[in-house]
Amino acid sequence: MQVNEERLESVPLCDFCERSDFRLWFDAGHIKIVRCQHCGLMFLTPRLRKEALRDLYNRHEYYQDVSPASSKLIHVPFYVEMLNRIKTSAKASGSLRLLEVGAGGGLLSKCAALMGYDVTAQEISRPGIERLRAWGIKVIDGDFEELTDLGCGFDAVIALHLIEHMQSVRVFLDKVYRCLNSRGVLILQVPNFGSADFKFNSEIFSKMLSLPYHNFFFTPKTLGRYLKAVKFRITSVEYNLPFWIRGLSTLFREQGIGRDPGQDPAAFEDVICRTVAHQRPGSLGREARQFLRQGIARIVPGDCMTIYAQK
Repeated sequence: MQVNEERLESVPLCDFCERSDFRLWFDAGHIKIVRCQHCGLMFLTPRLRKEALRDLYNRHEYYQDVSPASSKLIHVPFYVEMLNRIKTSAKASGSLRLLEVGAGGGLLSKCAALMGYDVTAQEISRPGIERLRAWGIKVIDGDFEELTDLGCGFDAVIALHLIEHMQSVRVFLDKVYRCLNSRGVLILQVPNFGSADFKFNSEIFSKMLSLPYHNFFFTPKTLGRYLKAVKFRITSVEYNLPFWIRGLSTLFREQGIGRDPGQDPAAFEDVICRTVAHQRPGSLGREARQFLRQGIARIVPGDCMTIYAQK
């Protein structure tokens, strides 16, 4: 993507350690990725100004091709599993309060609502907000880093492929920490720049960079430091399977499962209901599959990591 230099801003200090000692890691022309020599964090400088990024997020082509708003039904089993784990760890009766930050097209938020969660979704793009409201989800319209009245007492906050877009990860995590109740759960999902996929597959490398949308590029170590600095306790770090195993799995994928839920709402809700029924908390089959998947992924981590943390 061509970038107008007038829409760029330099980043003088590392967001984590506030040092200025960093070196070039990847040169993409007008914008560059640097690595902090003190803490190892990788970030973009110069980067697009916040208002320039907002313009990109409001374009329908971004919504359809890049953002989580293009999520397909194939993600539903993963979302249901994640939401079941929150219920298990919360050990609370009644409807759990969930905040999804950067909800995109609202697929996860809709899953949570159908599973009995009291859902609030934050989103900045107009196409995403329109779909969330059409699905009856409570929406916070605005930039999360600038919002001042988010409330508190949430049982869980979920941010999937979001924090790499932030202007400051530290500001984001501080705000999330204040939103959660005393036993609140935070779930983050980001590209894993410590993976073999990233090192050996050029197509995945380009997709993970996602320039100029991504401002930060994490390894498990650098993101873990952020969470510990804000006093989150990391309970689990999990990885997806490497690309060559995922490629094999597509041979067995159910025909039609990749449809956009917005095109067939009835089929979408039917898929969720069937998935919930087959993935009840404590299900022996579900736990066995998860154990096998994570066993492989720990040996050969894939290009995406999911971190579970608790206040």
